[in-house]
Amino acid sequence: MAIQIGEAVKGGVIGGIACAVVSGLMNYFVIPFPKTLLDNGINHAMSGLFSGLVTGFVGLIVFMTKQSKSRKL
Repeated sequence: MAIQIGEAVKGGVIGGIACAVVSGLMNYFVIPFPKTLLDNGINHAMSGLFSGLVTGFVGLIVFMTKQSKSRKL
């Protein structure tokens, strides 16, 4: 159980770093500077949604890779 929690934390940290990078790049290059507070909120929501999807995907891939390696042993 402790090994699975450690692997989940590793996957979460890697996914979190990927999330921060993707969110920063999206806010800098893709999403234009907002003119109103509503536009700012919508831009952050889009960035957060996309970054969350990337985080979940990266975490899942890390977990599946670790599981497949542990089953081979």
